[in-house]
Amino acid sequence: MKKVSNLTKRVTAALGAAVLTLGLVVSNNVISANVAQAAQTVNAEISYTAQYDGSFQGIGINTEVSSDTAENMGYADSVAIESGVSFLDVWVKIHQDMYPEFNASNKDSYFAIADSSYGVTITNAFAKGGTACSYYKNGAMSYGLSDTVQNGDAVDVFYYQDTTGYSDSYTFFKDVSTDEGYVSGKLVRYELDETWTPVETPVAGVDMGWIDVDSLDLQNANPYGMSSLKTKDDGSFAIEIPNSSNSYMLTVYDGNVNSTPLVRTLYNGVHSAANVDTKPLSLQQKQDIYEATGKYLADNNKSISYGDNKEGYLLGLGRANYPVDSSLYSGYYDSVKKYLADNNGRFDSVTECAKVVAALNAIGYDPTNIDGIDITKQLDDVNDVSGVYANAYALIALDTKNYSSSARESCLNNLLSAQLDSGAWGWNNTSPDTDTTGMVLAALAPYYNNRADVTAAVNNALDYLSDVQMSDGTFTSGLNENSNTTAMVVLGLSELGINADSDDRFVKNGVSAVDALCAFYVDGGGFGWTDNYDVNDLASYQSYYALVSYYRHINGMNRLFDMTPEKNADTANADTENAETKKVPAVPKTGDKLFSI
Repeated sequence: MKKVSNLTKRVTAALGAAVLTLGLVVSNNVISANVAQAAQTVNAEISYTAQYDGSFQGIGINTEVSSDTAENMGYADSVAIESGVSFLDVWVKIHQDMYPEFNASNKDSYFAIADSSYGVTITNAFAKGGTACSYYKNGAMSYGLSDTVQNGDAVDVFYYQDTTGYSDSYTFFKDVSTDEGYVSGKLVRYELDETWTPVETPVAGVDMGWIDVDSLDLQNANPYGMSSLKTKDDGSFAIEIPNSSNSYMLTVYDGNVNSTPLVRTLYNGVHSAANVDTKPLSLQQKQDIYEATGKYLADNNKSISYGDNKEGYLLGLGRANYPVDSSLYSGYYDSVKKYLADNNGRFDSVTECAKVVAALNAIGYDPTNIDGIDITKQLDDVNDVSGVYANAYALIALDTKNYSSSARESCLNNLLSAQLDSGAWGWNNTSPDTDTTGMVLAALAPYYNNRADVTAAVNNALDYLSDVQMSDGTFTSGLNENSNTTAMVVLGLSELGINADSDDRFVKNGVSAVDALCAFYVDGGGFGWTDNYDVNDLASYQSYYALVSYYRHINGMNRLFDMTPEKNADTANADTENAETKKVPAVPKTGDKLFSI
């Protein structure tokens, strides 16, 4: 693999990158636009940058890619050889450059693809395993391996640094120009709006640095090396070019000149505060938010069928016993019956089965007898349970009605063994994730007080959650404070019997986790994700059932996921002596059925 060198007085600025040198002069030089064809084969000359493990594996590599590259290695390319060079061809070519030993017989160990619901996707890249990678062409995301490249295209392929939250954002330099030894421009990133259309937003307050193209050494962007240079509010910057004859590229980094540089096109950096004003709320304010959200969910979901991925709505509304038309629940039940009849009485996975078990129990149906089919038996399939979430969902479902199962101990032990040194759990078993930790705590709740190993694990997780709670009371997963993550913490605490509104460990600057969650409420109903003005469906139902769990707890009722006969429905929880709390009529008695089966 040959790096592009001797880039003196040249800038390649293809939305994804800025290669800058002493006396930089912007150039629009691109590789020749000629497309060579041999027989039916099409060739394209491109440049690419490959990045992973927080470092540059190659910068601006010029290469020619043939449209039969993937096919010659044994990959099934959906783009015909005569139709052009696909991104699959590009990925294979990059791996050929990077790994001389990469060949048709061992290819999947370095780069692998597979069919998915999203089409053909990458399942292993850079011999790292996993799917946390992406690829851009000329600064814009490529939406599939069937996308094609042309002569002169600049390609970025990379493995996410944040493989837990996928919070890396594609960031590039715009309007780059030079003047008397200075380079100026703007740093912007792509984000997706509500219609999943990429939009540009400025990246403010971010450290920048220079990276030597040949040595890949990083140095401070500040001309005097005194402190980090940061972009302004509009993403703009103006900095002095290094006083050296070497070739340099401007990059984003973490402020430590001795660290591995961050990936050129990825912004891994600065925490983004939620766009809400958190503050202590009265019990009445929180109750009003809770009740309005129930109304919003009921009013906007008149029909739910299996396959809509709306079991969370049913869980919240059912466990709150919110008054809905019985056809909402019976319609869902009928759709489950039809699915089972069409699919040999089984779901695609134990996780799907577990969600349905919880939802049916929440709305008053018996999952052990659906036209003679006991779907809880699928929860016994321990060989089909892989990963933290799968084990958590299965355990939760089993414990909704204390179903007898040989899988319970396996799920429980799998969760305990998956706990990280930090005390948290991660959905990928490697990086701590707050959402995952909240869900696991909900799954472990029935065992918290009667198993020493669970008690110890939960207490460690509680310490972790208290430590990572933000100063405004919210929680973050990845870069953003958001309602979903905050809701999962409120859920986990409430299921454990911990008051998320008053426990000192989860109150920061007078704002509790429940206060913080309610700050995302959108006036008129529903919850936003990172703000309180755009209703987000997932945020709304997760926030709602988290509040259901909270209100069930403070009213002395069964946990959200404990759907056995109510033990103490008429007694307010003894954890508070506030008379106002006892007035909260948030959760009716479980025994009050809306309809009979």
